Amino acid sequence: MDKESFVTEMARAVAEGSAAIFAGAGLSTGAGFVDWRGLIRPLATELGLNIDRESDLTAVAQYYVNVHCGNRARINKLVLNSFTEGTKASPALQILARLPIATYWTTNYDTTIETELKNKHKLVDVKRNSASLATNIQSPDAVVYKMHGDVSDISEVILTKDDYETYDQKRLLFKVALQSDLLTKTFLFIGFSFEDPNFANVLTQMRILLEESAPVHYCFLKKITKKDGESLEDFKSHEEKQRLQILELKRYGIETILLTDYVEIPKLLKEIYRAVRTRQIFISGSIADYPANWPQTKVEYFCSLLGEKLVEQNYYVTSGFGFGIGSAVVNGALKAIYDHNLSREHLMLRPFPQPTLSPKKSMRDLWTRYRQEMIEPTGIDIFVFGNKEQEGRVVAAEGVKQEYEIAKKDSSRTLLPLPSTGMVAKKLYDEDKDEIITNFNLSDKEVAKLETCTDPETLVNLVVQLVARRTRIK
Repeated sequence: MDKESFVTEMARAVAEGSAAIFAGAGLSTGAGFVDWRGLIRPLATELGLNIDRESDLTAVAQYYVNVHCGNRARINKLVLNSFTEGTKASPALQILARLPIATYWTTNYDTTIETELKNKHKLVDVKRNSASLATNIQSPDAVVYKMHGDVSDISEVILTKDDYETYDQKRLLFKVALQSDLLTKTFLFIGFSFEDPNFANVLTQMRILLEESAPVHYCFLKKITKKDGESLEDFKSHEEKQRLQILELKRYGIETILLTDYVEIPKLLKEIYRAVRTRQIFISGSIADYPANWPQTKVEYFCSLLGEKLVEQNYYVTSGFGFGIGSAVVNGALKAIYDHNLSREHLMLRPFPQPTLSPKKSMRDLWTRYRQEMIEPTGIDIFVFGNKEQEGRVVAAEGVKQEYEIAKKDSSRTLLPLPSTGMVAKKLYDEDKDEIITNFNLSDKEVAKLETCTDPETLVNLVVQLVARRTRIK
């Protein structure tokens, strides 16, 4: 599958809330952990086997247990030492954790996934064993299913052939849950070899049940290249085997994205992240003093209509509840949500913490951090009006300026100050006019309308058109 189509389709699944990740050892090796072969290597060496010539690693682990009369103590210690500490999360996982993906499956024992999700201030429910499947954290941001167990309970990790043979007796609920997710979600497989017998069994059952109606999933594979010293015959054989493997995955509804190098993965994930963010709209603004061409009733109607029309077009609107602006945006967005029976997630309201007895500097620092977290998930940011009352005087809204500066630091974000609303919004537009015209490919007619139009309906329609122009997923 071509990469551009993959980014579009996967981004759509993420935006719709139907995306899921299946992480194999490849995602953890980027955090400093060993892969499965690396884990088994010392056991094979002790047995006198060459691990690089072994294809059934579960059998090697079983041989080791057999030699030691069924005692798993050495293996348990090996798992504990190999997966307790790692470095920071891989670049791929750091991007994944920022995406609104609620379902993670993994065969890895380490805690890298859940740790990185928590670092992104997400509430995580970790399913380590069958008992944990029956207890749920209320309203988690993400659920992580540890299909083969967790380093915190090393006696229960799945590693030997015996573990796999008894899997259906001990952890059958994981298979049932995975099959359900595979039927209803769009999976992206990262760092997964598809050699796991449990997973193969789930795919087989799913294909038999659905026949040709299986949902589409995606995986990354590195394209076979000729190695130094490798004969042309061997290279062609490996190349053909990969082609056949891709066809086999397609039989199960898994499309392959071929990579020249695994460093492409973070780049593609970043493209997905950017595409998803173009559906997330931030509206910044405040107004305390209403000019003649923008009386209060017109301002409120314009802001309400803007929130309503954006949500109607299936955008997700975030508002900081700016004075004179936020309530109207909320009213319009809620109207669209109720009229069209849309998810409440189409509106994210972030009212600002109010000053207390805390020092002014502490409050400013808090507001800055709050603004950064509020703006971070959004990809298109709209700025309107921008004044406030301070000590009996009307002044420029510093908060609107700061939100613009925060947003501008990320070059992947698109900024749209509306100059016809005047005040700070006009100043921001004037500063970056050429860049804004280029970003939105504005015609002379559109520029004139953007700069002079004060008719709410005409201006809102223009904004919706311009936002759609920058949206990667429809």
